[in-house]
Amino acid sequence: MKQGWLKNKRLTTSAVIFGLLIFFHWTGLLSPIESLLSRLLAPMAVTFHNLGAGINKTYKQASGSQDWETQLAQKDEANANLLKDNARLHEVEAENKILRDYLKFFTDNKLDYQMASVVSREVVSQNASQRNKLIIDKGFKDGLRENLVVVNNLGLVVGRLTKVKENLAEVSLLVDQSCRLAVSIQSEAGVAGIAEGESGLTIKVGFIPQTKNISVGELVVTAGLENDVPADLVIGRVSQIDKASNELWQQAVVEPAADLDNLKVVAVVIPPPHNW
Repeated sequence: MKQGWLKNKRLTTSAVIFGLLIFFHWTGLLSPIESLLSRLLAPMAVTFHNLGAGINKTYKQASGSQDWETQLAQKDEANANLLKDNARLHEVEAENKILRDYLKFFTDNKLDYQMASVVSREVVSQNASQRNKLIIDKGFKDGLRENLVVVNNLGLVVGRLTKVKENLAEVSLLVDQSCRLAVSIQSEAGVAGIAEGESGLTIKVGFIPQTKNISVGELVVTAGLENDVPADLVIGRVSQIDKASNELWQQAVVEPAADLDNLKVVAVVIPPPHNW
């Protein structure tokens, strides 16, 4: 009972004091004390304010840094996707250009052909020479057979079919020893000969009479003496002439006109039916 009375007394006293403080505040009697307390507590208030502002700034910077890193990651991913798409577009554009080149060449020359993709390439060293061959994805079922000539998108000769299976065929490139073609050197002398690969690196045309005058830079084309090979398909240009005074013959070294190292799509020239 006594404890309840004391508790009520404290509450009443607190209420009275609180009321008096409000009264004195509004009447201005507490102004000197309030001013003193404000001056005494001002540094502490500033410190707490600055501390709070610093914490808030640090939080915002950390949050902003995370947002910035997220945005950078998103931009990097978007740029990577754009680069991939751009690369694919360039590849498609390059393939379309090659196909247009093929179409133009065969249309202009009124030749039939069979397009083929290069499946693999074989470069094998054998007795100081190299085998340079391609495998393409067309064969007997597509109308191909051995000895047909193979060209790139510009109509430049790259080789000749030396083996043909039902769905695949082997192309011996011009620099391979197993590739031989009747050719003509377009000079005033009207030189004809057989071009064959040498050491897997270049082409030679041998058995040219010493009396025939040929020059470096002259064009070498197919002679049209073989039923399977049309005339005037470009093979390359004479890059060197080997002429020995004690020999009956001279030899021309020919640099291929076509890029034989980066073939992805080729065309096999199909001769007219009466040539089969």
